[in-house]
Order: sequence, then structure tokens, then C-alpha cells
Amino acid sequence: MSESKNRNDNSGELDGPSGARARKRQSGVQRVKLSRTKTEAHNMKLNKMTLHAKLTGSQKSQSRHGEIFAAIDVEHLVKPSLNPNTKKTEQDIRFIEETLTDGENFVFEFISHEHRTELIKHMECICVRKDGVIIRQGDEGDYFYVIKEGAIDVYVSEEQQNQDYNTPQDLSLGQSDVDGNDPSSSAKRGVFALNRSDMNKESFGAESCVGSPQCQENHNGTKHRKTMISLDHDLSAIKRSPISVNQDDTAPSSLSASSSLDANEKLVCELGPGDSFGELALLYNCPRMATCVAKKSCSMWRVDLCAFRRIMSGVHSKQSSSTNEFDALEALKKVTILSDVLDEPALARMANALIPIKFKCGEKLCIKGEVGDTMHIISSGEVLIHNIGLGDSQFKDIKAGPGDFFGERSLLSDKAGETRSADITATSDTVVTLVMSKEQFETKLGSLKDIMRLALLQKKLMTISSFATSGLEPFQFNMLTKSAKEVEFEAGHVIAIAGKPTMPALYLILSGTVQISDEQKGTVNVLGKEDHFGTRILHVSQIVNNDDPTAEVSTPLTIEVMEPTKCAILTREAIEQVIGSISRLGKPSAPIAAKLNRNIQMDDLKKHRILGIGSFGSVWLVEHKEEKSASIYALKVMRKRDILQHKMTKHVIREKNIMISVDHPFIINLVATFQDASSLYMLENFIPGGELFTVIHKPESDGIPNEAARFYCACVTESLAHLHKRNICFRDLKPENILIDRDGYCILIDLGFAKLVLNKTHTMCGTPEYLSPELILHKGHNKEVDHWALGILLYEMIVGQSPFASPGLAEVKMFRKIVNAKFPFPDQRRHGIDVTDKAKDVIARLLTKNPSERLGSLAGGDDDIKNHPYFENIFKNNDLVRKKIKAPWLPQIKNALDASNFETYRNDDHQYLGKKLTTSEQSLFEEF
Repeated sequence: MSESKNRNDNSGELDGPSGARARKRQSGVQRVKLSRTKTEAHNMKLNKMTLHAKLTGSQKSQSRHGEIFAAIDVEHLVKPSLNPNTKKTEQDIRFIEETLTDGENFVFEFISHEHRTELIKHMECICVRKDGVIIRQGDEGDYFYVIKEGAIDVYVSEEQQNQDYNTPQDLSLGQSDVDGNDPSSSAKRGVFALNRSDMNKESFGAESCVGSPQCQENHNGTKHRKTMISLDHDLSAIKRSPISVNQDDTAPSSLSASSSLDANEKLVCELGPGDSFGELALLYNCPRMATCVAKKSCSMWRVDLCAFRRIMSGVHSKQSSSTNEFDALEALKKVTILSDVLDEPALARMANALIPIKFKCGEKLCIKGEVGDTMHIISSGEVLIHNIGLGDSQFKDIKAGPGDFFGERSLLSDKAGETRSADITATSDTVVTLVMSKEQFETKLGSLKDIMRLALLQKKLMTISSFATSGLEPFQFNMLTKSAKEVEFEAGHVIAIAGKPTMPALYLILSGTVQISDEQKGTVNVLGKEDHFGTRILHVSQIVNNDDPTAEVSTPLTIEVMEPTKCAILTREAIEQVIGSISRLGKPSAPIAAKLNRNIQMDDLKKHRILGIGSFGSVWLVEHKEEKSASIYALKVMRKRDILQHKMTKHVIREKNIMISVDHPFIINLVATFQDASSLYMLENFIPGGELFTVIHKPESDGIPNEAARFYCACVTESLAHLHKRNICFRDLKPENILIDRDGYCILIDLGFAKLVLNKTHTMCGTPEYLSPELILHKGHNKEVDHWALGILLYEMIVGQSPFASPGLAEVKMFRKIVNAKFPFPDQRRHGIDVTDKAKDVIARLLTKNPSERLGSLAGGDDDIKNHPYFENIFKNNDLVRKKIKAPWLPQIKNALDASNFETYRNDDHQYLGKKLTTSEQSLFEEF
């Protein structure tokens, strides 16, 4: 039996990561190789065909593209403006449209016609004189160009050529793309992504991994995985290409091409009319991988990434035919029956799922007397609501326009729909409404009647003193409400008898009456609708049976039902599954900052060895000098000067705040924070088992047995669900950000990209292989990107590689495959990899292109993932979180200070000698 078959034997135990460190992912950058032929003309042709990124690495060496963080705050950018240079003839528009839709520019291929039209409208024409430098290798890229007239020479440094280019033959993957394209088709392209994602900077996010090796060569000469970050900046910080707009003397420098180039830069190809370059610059501001010089005077159309992101995000959009999610959200907030019971994240999910429908002037949107099951929000145009009323009741005609809505009560109907009580006719040339049917609503959010019922129950629960004063978060009230069971009692039923054991529970009366007699006090109380009882019994049960929430307790009360009564019942067991101990009720929670251990000081810690190196500092294995047990930690050190230079101050503080706001056994715990004049320090629990990556990718094979993958995926699902309930989007899920603890369970680490998101955010960040389609296309994203990444992770664990990336695949081409959302599963007989039908189904549903239809993003949220047949029984009775399930592999830990599962670094603990921070600079870190 082959190794690949052995590793997919579900009954098999996992080998440890010993030796796998030698196979760490190669530097996470695009790798492009260029080979010269003897004939210069043939060489130029080949180079033009192969100017695409290529990952290097053998089948046994997993390579990862660089981490991305293109953090422009879209919501605060100025609306894109037009200037005289953006004027175009019809011929110009057709020329640009044909270039953008020729199948070579995936970014434009997958966006709507309206967005593409808007982008073309904002493209400006620039002219460049002969020898003018348009872009320079290594400079930060922020423009995409379409050549209108002239010719451009492309130069690449010899060092870059030797390292980063291959011939078209080398680029062949040996199989067709999933979408049917020939893998060698890139050799026929006239479009080039002249960007390089290796910025020689490590990601801040990856740097916060406990013990994760970073992007550099250490002192022992061992190569470690590189990561990249595109710096967070504001609009004013963006560099502009050194050219003049619409002038004959366009290049500000009058140098010739040869004198303005580095001595080792060589000509590799020529671009002409209809060619375009800089595609990746629209996605994130990565450095250019080549220098482009005007061979002769030329003109080009260009658009920058800021305009692209503003238009794609829809923040400033006023397109009448577009489903502007921000406008739709505001309209939904005006629908009282929805806004009264749905929070903003739920309304946002609804807004994102609305479907636009167009009507012509005179066309009926609704016909009186017909049954309808859809709600409409008018996006553009005007309608006339006429012939209003049923029977003898008639009303005056009404005009309605953008933001108005109708049909909302159809979402409440118990039948197939609601009988329309009026005719509604389009009176504008074109009317666009955003539509959602009852079926769609219930798929995305659940039954509106149930939502309204639970919302009412939650409001009642929040008025009970012991719950209202406990500092519970909204999601906890929501979970408690969903845990309540509705029970109907007949008249005369006795719920409790004085002196006899009864179940500890809280009862909320929904209808009917209950009589409560206290023989000791001689009182009789009659309770009715909206009253409650049982809090006293709950507290008694905690005192008498602290360890057993299901044990019955004796009560001094007799509780009898007086008439048919319905109650919502919350048992002590259900309450404690949400809030922990019942003793928490009635006690305000401590402030978030109080969760940190203020008793530990920097002087108490003894450094032993470096676990990892990051762009801002290092991660140390440390020991508390005085503590007798649990005294081993990981100390992350970050230099303030570097944080300021990278404009990451707010992100570091945000990471710290998020870490202390979450408390879950499968998420890294922040123990304490410190700072001095030069550095910030984060003290975290030490997780000794190393990265999940080394478990998946071993020297002899890639991938793990199905049962092991199921276990690890379930652990990650639990940690993500914990974040999502708090509206926190993780945004950087991958095996490198998951550590194995001493019990063999997964611990999610590195919350550097995590963010509180109520609606959507527009920052492109993460690891390219794990990016979702909406992230790549800048459509705005939420926690749905984590569900996508979970699908990628499960696929990589079982198959041994990403579904959209493979050795030799350019980043641009990988992005195209991701946006297509088409991928294969390996054939068991051919590849020896057994992907079960249940695994295929859960992966396919997680990797659904439309985020609003993705598993985990529907009405059941993360519970839909847990309830999938693939995870049958693993979440039962909360056994996973309680660590009652046997882990597939236990790390070999010799002692508390054993860090053998991490890379070895030279322990340089030199004092940072950078420029001293000013008082104003130090003030930026006051919140840390």
C-alpha cells in the first residue's frame, strides 16, 4: 500500500511533526523565473509570454504566497472625482471595454457591468514622452494601466531574472484548469500583472503567532517562510507614478531610459496598444516586479486602487441599477417589523441577499387580489400604489420612490403568501426594486415569526434583575433565549411541591396564570403573562449542588397552574452552558482590562530561547521566576518604532483588546501586557505542540487521515463560532495560525487581522490561498470569509494542498480560480486520497461563491456547520470543548520548557538602539 493510501486510513494514528520543520513553506512570495534563449528576438517573445508569477517548490515542499494587508479605510476615503483627463469618446470606451473583457483581466471579468462602466468612467488618460519611467521595479504599485498608443519596454533586474522567472514550459502544470482553460494559456496573454508580492517585510499578523517562524534567514542559515504586508496608509500617503498627465513632456525626469535604470536591469519584453499591466495593484499595493519605460511617446488609460476600492465597495455609489447594500440596509432599518427584532448584522445579511429586479414604465409590480410572498424595497424610480383596499375600504393613490417598501407582511404569512391589497405600477422609465421572498428570508435568517417571538422573550429576560445586572453580552442573551424550551401546562398541573425536590429552572410565563404558595411565610401570589419565577431555586441549587447542574433541589414553594398556561423554561444546565457558573447571576462582570494578570511584571520573567522572529521583534519562551506551576509563557516583543513606521499602532491595540475580550479553551489566552520606552510586550500561554502545519505536511507525505482532519476542523469551528458570536471576524485562518496543545487539541492564535465587524469591512488582508472571492474583488466582507477559509483548511488537511493553489501557479491565476470557485477533488484510485462524500459536501458548501449562501452564513449560523453530517456526534454534549474526545496525535513533551516543536534561533537579546520616541509618539501607545 502506498504512503498516500496509508495516510488516509481513517483508523491510523498521526505521526508527529518531527523533521517537518525542514519543509516549512518557502518564502511566501510570487516566484517568477526567466530563462534567456540564444536568439534575442525569441527571448523577448518568451519573456513577454512568461511575465507571470510562479511559485517554486517540489511536490514535497509546500509554498505559500505572501500575506496581504491592503488596509485603506474605504469608508473615510474621498469620493472619486472626474477631471478633464477622464473624458472619453465612444471609441475610447469601446477600446477600454474590449481590453478589460478579453478574458485576460480576471478582476474586471468578475465584476458587474455597472461597476466596470463606473471604473472606465474614472480612468484618466496620461501621456508619457520617450524614455519616461512609468513604473519602477520595487516601488509600491497603485495603478492599473491600459496602453492606448505607443510602445513600452519592460526591464527586470538580472538578480530578479535569475531568481524569479521560468520559461513557458516550466509554467505548465501538466493539467487543465478546473474552468477548462489550458494551463499554458498564460503564455498567450497580452496582459501582465507587473507586481511583485515579496515586499521584504513580514506580516504583523503572522508576527503575533506564538512561536511561528517568520520571514527571514536565521543565524543558523535555515530558511524560514516569508510573509508580506502592504502597509496601512491614508490616501495622502500613496505614491504616484513619476509622470505628468496629458503633457508632451510627461516624464518629470529627462534622463534617458538607460541612465535612469539600474545597471543590472535588462530588457525582457515590449508592450503595445491593447496590452495592460498592474492588475494586482488594484487588489493591494504590492511592489512592482519590473520597470516600464516608454520606448516612444505613448498614451495610456489608468485607474488607481483607491478609486477601484471606493467604486467596488459602493460607499459612494449612486448607481440606480446596483444593489447598493448600504442604501438597502438603511431602507431595511425603516421596516419596523424587521428593525424591531433584527440587529444590524442580521439586517446587513438580509441587505446583502436582496435581489434586484427591473420593471419598465407601465409594468405592474403587484396585482391586487393576487397572492405574493415577496417584499420589495424601491432602489430607483417611482411607482404608483393605486386601487388600494379590500371590500368597501378604499384609499387615495400613493406615489412611492427610492427607500420605500411594500410586501413586508408577506414574510409573516403562515400560508404561501399574502393577498395583495393594491395595484402597484411603475411610472418611471425604469424601476428597480430589491426583492426577498419569504423562502429566501427563512433560509438566510429563519422564520420571521420565530425571530419576533425570540426577540420578545429576550426583552423579558433582560428585565429580570439577576440577569440584567450580570454584565451579559447581547449574544449571550440571544443564546439563552434560543436555549429556552416552551412547554404548555394544563390547569391543575403542579410544577413544584413544598419540601420535595424539583428541577432548578427559570420559568417565564408566556400565557395563563400560576399560583405560588409559600407555607413558611404564609403568602400566596398569582403570576400571569410576562411574569417569571424560579430564580430563587436556581441560586439554592448552586449552593446545594454546585457540581451537578441537573440535580433536583428541595423548595419551600408550591407552584400550581391555574389555567392552561405556556411557559418558556431555562434550566440551570442550559444557563451554565452559556454563562458558565450560575453564581455569576446578579454580579456585574469585571472590566475587560481586569482579566489581565496585573501581578506579573517584566522583571518576574526569565527568557530561555526565541520561538519566532517577526517584523516588529521576536517571540520568547519565558519562565516566571517565582511561580511554582503554570509558569511557562510565550512573550511577544514588538518594537514601538517599527510599529509607528508601519502605521500599525491602532492594529496592535485592536489585537490586544480583542484578545482580552474573548475567553475560549481553543483560542490563545493573553495573560498580561507591558511596555517600556522602546517596546510593547504581550504575555501569552505557551502552546508546546507546534503548528498544525507540521502535522499536515511531513517530510514523507502531505495530508492527514479523514478522522484527524474532522477532529481538527471541529476544534477550529468551535473557536471561530466563539468569535463570530461576538461579531469578530478572524480573517487569517491557515494551519500556521493553529497550534497544538499538550492534549493534542487545536488552539487558534494570531488575532492580528481580527476585527469587530457589524456590517462589512473592505480591507483586503490574509493569506492569498485562503482569500475568498468577495475579499479578492473588494466587495466587502464579514465572517463569511472565515467559513470559506475553513473549507480551504479542511481540503488542505485531507488532500495535502490548497484546492486553488499548486506549485508553479501564479498568484493572479490563483485569484482567477478562487473567484471562479471551481475546484476538483482527487480521484481515490489515481491519487490514493479518500475524500468521503460527507467531507466533499461540507467542503463544497463552505466554498460556495456567494457568501450569503455559504454554509455557516445562513439562518443557523455556525451551528449549521456543527450540524452537518460530516461532524456527526463530535459536538455532542459539548464533549469537544470539555476535551473528552481522544485527540488523533499527542505531541512529545519532555518537560515544561520543551520547545523542540519550534524552529531554532540564535538567542540575540540585544537592546534596541533605534531613535528615541518623542512624548507625542509615546502617547499613541497609552491604550496598550
